[in-house]
Amino acid sequence: MFKINENTLSIDPVELYGMKLKFENGSVNTGIIGPEGQIGVRYSLNFKLILDYKSFKEVIQEKLPDFFSSFSNNVRPVLDGFAYYNGNFLIGNANFLKEKKDLHNFLINSSSWITGWSDAVGTGYLINYEKPVFSPSSDGSELNISAAKSFVFSDVSKIFEVKDIPVTALNWTLYLRDEIEDDNEGGDLNLAYYPDEIVYVDGSRLYKNQLYISGKYLTPGDISHDQIKVAK
Repeated sequence: MFKINENTLSIDPVELYGMKLKFENGSVNTGIIGPEGQIGVRYSLNFKLILDYKSFKEVIQEKLPDFFSSFSNNVRPVLDGFAYYNGNFLIGNANFLKEKKDLHNFLINSSSWITGWSDAVGTGYLINYEKPVFSPSSDGSELNISAAKSFVFSDVSKIFEVKDIPVTALNWTLYLRDEIEDDNEGGDLNLAYYPDEIVYVDGSRLYKNQLYISGKYLTPGDISHDQIKVAK
C-alpha cells in the first residue's frame, strides 16, 4: 500500500501575487467503505485555481533565470488535501510553458495522480485520493478542479466519523526545480497563494492565510463557504 505523509509542510513557499485558491462548493458523505470493509467518510471539493501567469513567469525569471532553458527542469503541482500528484513533469523545452493554457493542458492531461487507498503515515487511518477532474472556466482564463478524499481507520473495528476528519491544509502550489543552474548547483522554488509564515490551528502547523478543512466544523451534506477556514 502506498504511504503518504501529510504531516510535512510544503517547502519554503514564496507567496505569488495573483495566485489564489477559490472554494466553489463541496459536500461530505458518510458510509464510505474501506479496503477491508471499514466504514468512513468522504468529502468532495470544487475549487477555482487562480494564477496570474505574468507574475508567475516574472518571479521564475528572477529566482530561477535558467529555468525555461533546460530539458531537465521540471514543475510539480501540489494540491494536497484534495488531490495528490506523484512525480515531476519535464518541461522538455524552454517554450513549453509559454502561456497559461500550456499549464492548464498539463494538469488536464496528466496521469500522475495518486488514487486508491494509501496509508496516512503516523495517523492510524487510511486515505483515498480520487483522480481530480479539471475543466477551464467559462472564459478560459482559469482552471476549475473537482476532487475528493475519503478516510477510514486502519482498525477495522472503528468507524471513521465526520468529526474525525483532521485539520487538513488545502494546498495550491507549484514546485519548480532547476536541476542545473549556471553555477552548476540545483535550485528550487515553491510558488504558493500564502506566505512563508507558520501558524498553529488546533495543534497543527499550517501557513498563514492557508485554507483548511476540519471535521470540527463539518456535518454530512453540503459544505458552505463558512466551513472552509483560513489559518490565522
